[in-house]
Amino acid sequence: MHQRLWIAYNHTCIREFGIPSWYEYILAGDAEGLAHRFPQGYEVGDILLTERIIPLPKSVQNFLIKELCPDVWASPGAACPCNNDLLVLPYLGRRLGSGDNSTVLSPHEFRLHLDQMESLGLPIKAYSERMAIALAFMHWAAHIDAGGVEFALAPTRGRVTPINLPTKLESHGLWALNFGCCEHMSTDMNGVNQAARAFWSSAPFYPRPGKRDEKDKQLWENFKRAYLEASFCFIKRGDVSVGCLPQAVMSAIEAMAPSQDDCGSEPVQVAESL
Repeated sequence: MHQRLWIAYNHTCIREFGIPSWYEYILAGDAEGLAHRFPQGYEVGDILLTERIIPLPKSVQNFLIKELCPDVWASPGAACPCNNDLLVLPYLGRRLGSGDNSTVLSPHEFRLHLDQMESLGLPIKAYSERMAIALAFMHWAAHIDAGGVEFALAPTRGRVTPINLPTKLESHGLWALNFGCCEHMSTDMNGVNQAARAFWSSAPFYPRPGKRDEKDKQLWENFKRAYLEASFCFIKRGDVSVGCLPQAVMSAIEAMAPSQDDCGSEPVQVAESL
């Protein structure tokens, strides 16, 4: 799916988000010569070679951890968890509140929750709009359901436009990654339901409907508007049968929303015909 996305991406002039370049897919039987590059104890399987997303500078990582995870530094002899692989993942669909900070930091990920982004004064609206464009691109240009796709805040390269707003994260942009769980999406109501289920089964990167907080409601409406506007740009003009589907996707996502904030629920099936 990564190769498919990469080809579709290069047929557009998208500047709002980046996708790591696709280089090569190597079958396990042809990868024995690369075994020495893996840690001991690992078996060589199929290998996907892609561009590496460069993390935010260590000074920024250091700032985020000290500001948002002070307990990490409180332990005697605590070592700096900053590293060359730590990606900052923006969760626009979840607030941490007074929850356990262990849900924020892992060896390779810093999961930045919505309330944390608010406290840092980050450009949440800009993130939301760029994610919406990315989702519209995946649905209507690449024709995949976007299941399991993740997003990272990282330095930009190539044609990707950085977010030129004053932030404490220095210059950065939005990257989409992790396309291994994506599946082909048909341009009909079956595809609409599939896209909505993929939305709710993925991590809470996108804003989510059904929230109590007025700011969350406004963020969802902003995301929906940006998604619909971008979708119509990707859909071929004059294709009436497809032109109504972006709104159907948004309606299906809203219909599947849990009744309370962050409560899990089984996605419901929405109408099979318009």
